Amino acid sequence: MIVRGRTLALALSAVIGAGFFVPSTAGARILVDVNMTVIPGNPRIGDPVKIRVDAFRDVQQVTPKLPFTEKIRQTSDPAPFLAHASRAPDIYTLRGGKRLYIPLRRTGPRSYETATFSWPKEGSWWTTPRFFLDNKVWAFRERVYVRENGPLLTAPKVMRVHLVDEAAPGNPPSWARPTAYVIIIAVGLVALMLAMYVARLIRDAGSTIPAAGARTVSQGGSHGYS
Repeated sequence: MIVRGRTLALALSAVIGAGFFVPSTAGARILVDVNMTVIPGNPRIGDPVKIRVDAFRDVQQVTPKLPFTEKIRQTSDPAPFLAHASRAPDIYTLRGGKRLYIPLRRTGPRSYETATFSWPKEGSWWTTPRFFLDNKVWAFRERVYVRENGPLLTAPKVMRVHLVDEAAPGNPPSWARPTAYVIIIAVGLVALMLAMYVARLIRDAGSTIPAAGARTVSQGGSHGYS
């Protein structure tokens, strides 16, 4: 039984390890660098703020190679969501449970800007432009610190943001749900097999313990009567 258990463990390890080295079938992800400008760059609570998104670079294709490495290839293709979009872009900003969605309006062929808004709370707000096409969204969060008070600073702050494509919220790709079900079933089967293996080990170990009060048979010869 122990040999079978070790064989099973080795087989599972081999499958998991092989998965890291199988080339990705999902294809390369699309990375687009942009400038996100916060005006003013050091806002206070309640300050009127605008965010501008422009300086779109050409697409870079990011292909995973090994578990912790990737290959980046520069192309001359423009961002696909500039010419076509399935949903209007916006600025998504988050701190704790507070979320803001500020629409982005196009101000040029490769530039967008929000209307005036303000942050309601002090602290670091995770902020990203979001662009949508089909079942994907391009986004990457950057920190914008909002002060409680202090002098008014009007200088803008420019941040280079690496927008990376991922499944759009509320619109996952068609293969996502079946894949999730397969993973859940596989994990459940592995857990069941491990539980059965541990239970059998406990049972086999219990069967080798002598019962309490059992008599030890003498190894010597029997005593006769003269």
